[in-house]
Amino acid sequence: MSTIRVDVNPEVILDAISKSNRSMEDVEKRFKTFNKWINNELSPTFNQLTDLSKFLRVPFGYLLLSTPVKVNLHA
Repeated sequence: MSTIRVDVNPEVILDAISKSNRSMEDVEKRFKTFNKWINNELSPTFNQLTDLSKFLRVPFGYLLLSTPVKVNLHA
């Protein structure tokens, strides 16, 4: 079986982490190739991205966005 890698925007991953109750250190410990994802050296696999969404408690689809969601509370 082949490995399916998913191109993701590192800004979206970092935004999801900042909105979660997880620390960057927690994510780095859980996902050994995390720094490569953030530096665009390696894309996460589909399974890693699924695990990340569960770990951060964010919808899987959020991690597939091209840019982080900006919330305007003054609209």
